[in-house]
Amino acid sequence: MPWGTFGENFTTEGLLESEVHVGDRLGIGSAEFAVTQPRFPCYKLGLRFGTQAILKTFLDSERSGYYLKVLREGKVKAGDPIRTLEVNENSPSITSMVQMIKRSG
Repeated sequence: MPWGTFGENFTTEGLLESEVHVGDRLGIGSAEFAVTQPRFPCYKLGLRFGTQAILKTFLDSERSGYYLKVLREGKVKAGDPIRTLEVNENSPSITSMVQMIKRSG
């Protein structure tokens, strides 16, 4: 099975949820990605911390992170800069999506 079929996590600086929109395109190394949605905690996070209250704390922080879809496969290595290739200002920011979920539920 090729390595590219596994999901990976990126730790970033400067790509705040309040400034990133669904549909934004990012370049990392020679790969290209699109922002798809915020990450939301599930019950497993509560199990890990020994309390389901952590789910509300997580959402209240509005620092959810977000998922990326691979648009173009490529090589990515630690330290590669993340370039914003296109901003989709007509779509909601990740923070605004988290706020909508908090209000609805």
